[in-house]
Amino acid sequence: MNLINGLNRKNIEDVEWMYYSNNMLKDNLIVVVNNYESIGGEKEWGIETWISVYHYNDLDAFSFTLYQGDYLQSIQVYRIVKDIYDLYLDNKLPDFLKIIKDLSVAFQSQSMQSKKENARDVREWIVSEFATIN
Repeated sequence: MNLINGLNRKNIEDVEWMYYSNNMLKDNLIVVVNNYESIGGEKEWGIETWISVYHYNDLDAFSFTLYQGDYLQSIQVYRIVKDIYDLYLDNKLPDFLKIIKDLSVAFQSQSMQSKKENARDVREWIVSEFATIN
């Protein structure tokens, strides 16, 4: 489904949405929106939304979490994803990645891992997200 000027959206298992364009896929870049069940203090149940950007290259794989918190309505997700996409369109990939890292509330990469098996797991996790698009 084409939602935002050339940006495609794919639903995975009713809890995850992936946003991408052909150029983003060429750059090994996707935006992922997840909704998770959460249990807060005193066993309060709720749903959290996470919005992340995933990227990998020959040397490393990255996850940038831009939002992690209370459940967001579709229009709120739309606005955040559109802003991320606009940043992508307006900047070269290295600049975009730096901006996204600066805006992130959490960041993880393959190269940050102290154990080789953890580094491999992070890379496999991020790269596997791209496989679900095809």
